[in-house]
Amino acid sequence: MQIFEQKSIVNQGINVLTDECCTLKSDESAGHRIIKTLLADYHGPVAIQLWDGCLFKYGEDTQCVLYIHHPGVLRNLILHRDLVKLAEAFIAGHIDVTGEFEVLFRFESYLKNIKPDYRLRLQLLFDALRLPSLNKTRYEQYNKAGHRLLIPHTEG
Repeated sequence: MQIFEQKSIVNQGINVLTDECCTLKSDESAGHRIIKTLLADYHGPVAIQLWDGCLFKYGEDTQCVLYIHHPGVLRNLILHRDLVKLAEAFIAGHIDVTGEFEVLFRFESYLKNIKPDYRLRLQLLFDALRLPSLNKTRYEQYNKAGHRLLIPHTEG
């Protein structure tokens, strides 16, 4: 597996990559560890780009790039192990796909067959809990709290 930072050069719909290390913050490093753990034995044509711009490329012939725009997508994948959550994230705009969409079906079967041992499951769980949720981000909580303060409760 190779980790690349994406540059803004596009070649036939798939981004050209350069071999540069990405900077890691706490949620980014947790996301990186999740991807590295889940896809340690994957050598297929799907590449994954995380919200921080780092792209994980697993084979020489990349036919599809899965863009994950929000860390909560990985959190849901680990905590719920439900690929329907990925479809919901795609519809909500938290995931984008470029390239051959059909390749993702083989990628799905790879994900379904992953059987990590207890140590790896625990590591994945802790890393997933470090990532923010899709449902309750700090920004949404801030807006809800501000909304309650700006519109006082009236009895009627």
